[in-house]
Amino acid sequence: MDIRTQAAKAEQFRKLHRGPKMLLLPNAWDVASARILEEAGHPAIATTSAGIAYSLGYAMESGFHARKCCPWWRELRAPCACR
Repeated sequence: MDIRTQAAKAEQFRKLHRGPKMLLLPNAWDVASARILEEAGHPAIATTSAGIAYSLGYAMESGFHARKCCPWWRELRAPCACR
């Protein structure tokens, strides 16, 4: 992503915090939950490291590392319009 696109997305996200509606950031733990939240109309979706770890069969206490999630985050982002 080029820097202009990234800056535009950051500004769009900041505007959600200042909008007329309260910003709710639901947490997705897999592609299906992200799509459901997107289809429900959420303009932004968060992720949860514990939710991702557990959905991949890891316990957070077992030395789970964020690098294990990197391929998953790309998979999660791909089908969502918010990319």
